[in-house]
Amino acid sequence: MKQRIAFILLALTAASASTWQVALQNEEDVAFHFVVLEAGTDRHGTVQSSLQGAADVVATAASLADMVPARGVMPLPGTRANDLLVGVYVYPGRASWPVVVVPIVPDAHTVLVSRDNVLTADDGSAVTVRPWQARLGIEPILLDNRYLDWEPVVPLARFAQPMEPSSLRLKTETESRSAAISEALFWGRGGTRLDTVKAITSERAVYIKASVHDEFAGGASLLLYFFADRGTNRPAFTVEIPVTSSSGWVLLWRDGVSDPLVIGAYVRDAFLMEAMVRFDLVPADLPLFHPRNGAVEVATMFSGAGRHEEYYHARIYLSSVPHHAPAVAR
Repeated sequence: MKQRIAFILLALTAASASTWQVALQNEEDVAFHFVVLEAGTDRHGTVQSSLQGAADVVATAASLADMVPARGVMPLPGTRANDLLVGVYVYPGRASWPVVVVPIVPDAHTVLVSRDNVLTADDGSAVTVRPWQARLGIEPILLDNRYLDWEPVVPLARFAQPMEPSSLRLKTETESRSAAISEALFWGRGGTRLDTVKAITSERAVYIKASVHDEFAGGASLLLYFFADRGTNRPAFTVEIPVTSSSGWVLLWRDGVSDPLVIGAYVRDAFLMEAMVRFDLVPADLPLFHPRNGAVEVATMFSGAGRHEEYYHARIYLSSVPHHAPAVAR
């Protein structure tokens, strides 16, 4: 893996030049579910002409398939100048959800979504829809930092007792080498010792969950080295989830390319992390979970004091990753 850049914002800028244009940032404590209305379409004009038009879009949409986690971020592919994001803030347990409309101005790279985007009527009340009117999609996992939807998913790797590696990979500005675990500065700290790893695929994304024995801290990352074939010794690419804050980007690193691509987002709590990798953000020549005879090696990394320490945990065969197929209406 290439030397880890200091500021993840550089990755955002590099990615926006190629695969996507806009970073969405949710300023509220609840998830924002939405659809994109492209400029010039009939529904775009309907929303601009009336408050009820926005509520009708939410109620008639086949699915509010896109979302931004609470206090989280999510990349939005494509050129989106003058498009509208129309959706709802999903408050669990409430009898109604406020309708939200977010305009994307030309040349915007970061778009903030907040309660300021909630539609209000002339009397100052929020325009709302009933929960049953808003279809939130059919994805198997919702990035909400609650983790209840992961219960049916069987772990791909489990470390009931923290593993004790004999060595680590040590990287500094001048060297990259295998070192004895006695040389480690960070092992056993900041989320370096994995507890469980889970994953599931859908038609549009890969979802990954990791739990750790030690509370996450700034400087920790989960590394996934992807091998196209079980018999190869060199990874085709690397996915990094730098869990430096409560939410952030999932990065893809390729040999010969100095900057990573942003391919998804994550949220985390003290000991749990879940991430979404969107297939539409992954280069077409790098199929994440195909061919199925491929494998992924899982490691943790901690960066600090001018060094990166990597700790290998397990190899997982991609054929063991379950796939979620939505139910077909009869």
